[in-house]
Amino acid sequence: MVLLFYWVVKQAFQGKFSPGSVLLLVQSLTYFQQNLAAFVGNGLELWENVLYMQQFFNFLDSASSMLLTVPGEKTPSPILTGITFENVYFRYPDAQAWAVKNISFTLHPGETVAIVGENGAGKTTIIKLLTRLYDPTQGRILVDGVDLKHLNLQEWRQQIAGVFQDFGRYALTLGENIALSNLQALENRDLLRFAIERADIIQLVTQFPTGEDTPLGKQFSGTELSGGQWQKLALARAFVRQQAQILLLDEPTAALDPRSEYELYQRFVELAQGKTTILITHRLASVRMAQRILVLKAGQLIEDGTHQELLSHGGEYTTLWNMQIRQYGEYFKIQN
Repeated sequence: MVLLFYWVVKQAFQGKFSPGSVLLLVQSLTYFQQNLAAFVGNGLELWENVLYMQQFFNFLDSASSMLLTVPGEKTPSPILTGITFENVYFRYPDAQAWAVKNISFTLHPGETVAIVGENGAGKTTIIKLLTRLYDPTQGRILVDGVDLKHLNLQEWRQQIAGVFQDFGRYALTLGENIALSNLQALENRDLLRFAIERADIIQLVTQFPTGEDTPLGKQFSGTELSGGQWQKLALARAFVRQQAQILLLDEPTAALDPRSEYELYQRFVELAQGKTTILITHRLASVRMAQRILVLKAGQLIEDGTHQELLSHGGEYTTLWNMQIRQYGEYFKIQN
């Protein structure tokens, strides 16, 4: 391009090109340079997309690394003796360190257990293992004495309901958003209304002329809900899953204000009745709904007991509790 510009300027000084011709040639060279850059850029982008699709189809063709027993043993209904983690170790495929190490405990039927600990302690990993998104690297998870790997995976997951900090907000109708956890609710409006009432969003639904058929999300000019309203809708997904024996609550109120958090926990207590419940939270004031508390640190279970028992031990739980109480005290001093 530099040589071409030099040649044009040289021809102009020799009087061979008029000023208009010089301008036209310079513009043509500039456009050619821009189009050439765009051509090369599009070619590189196309090549990246080809590589991505190649990896995508290779992934679809790859065999699952998880051992599936087909059809598998039936999931106990009801669960009689509980769910036992027996010397469970787990390491993520792309990690060197253990996410959990030598974890052993039992969830008794109908018991509410809170799992607390700092970030990276392994709390959510336990949820992933329990839902069998992963299998333990070592050790076993037993359901009424049967290894979780031997149960029918689809039946097992149908026994689990969850409310999480991160949940899907889909551009569907309000009723469809709730029924995603139990598609039978699309045909059973009584079940759908039951979940709406229990999640305390009946007033929200009745304010819309189309009720449960109100489209949500901005993608298709639907109605956008607040964070707290979406959180209650996610709670309704758990209520509509009536057959579930296990309830998982993983930081379900992290984005809520104190009033909304209090109201939501009242619903959790109702939802947890008759279910084996695991509550994961950083807000230790919320663990009082739990009958037992497990304290994790660096992937290991270091404490197990009730709120009062753990405070009397003066261990890690006491340290975390005192830190939060001190923060709340400083907060109220600032507010006053």
